[in-house]
Amino acid sequence: MLRYLLTVMALVLALPALGKDIPNSPHTTENLTKIILGHWVEWCMEFDKELNEGVELEGYSFEANLDENIYQIQLTPEGKMGTVLIANFSCTNSRSLCGSGGCNQYIMADGKIFERHGHRPYSITNQKQNFIILPSSGGLCSWSNGEGLGGASTCNQIAVWDDDYSSFISMDNQLPLSELSPE
Repeated sequence: MLRYLLTVMALVLALPALGKDIPNSPHTTENLTKIILGHWVEWCMEFDKELNEGVELEGYSFEANLDENIYQIQLTPEGKMGTVLIANFSCTNSRSLCGSGGCNQYIMADGKIFERHGHRPYSITNQKQNFIILPSSGGLCSWSNGEGLGGASTCNQIAVWDDDYSSFISMDNQLPLSELSPE
């Protein structure tokens, strides 16, 4: 466990400055990132133990290439940014946490963590609001005639940021507050 935590700490300390945090808040993007990485380190340890028929391994590994899996998106036309963390991590023996349907994803904003599963979100600026595009696996969507999509097809959901409530608005709560969020 200590080896995992040291690896995670080294990864987080290497993070670049990732946007503006709430002044005087303990819930900085760096701290929220540590919470997410700590969760996945523990998950990988349990997963590895389960695959090893309940026996703990002598050595664990956890890979999190943050250079490729953390980025910012614009949440509002005024320039408010959110930080996206894609959980494209690997456990021992390169067991990836992602599949054809995408990865777990986290968007951090206003000291909160929002979570979903799918492909990389991005934003499109409109005159009065930004649309957060949430690509998903085709299995979650259907054609106009009601038939479901399948395979590698993708479709998109949309969310917008509400500054007054520090939350996303979307159909069917596409970006719920994560259980990992401190608030």
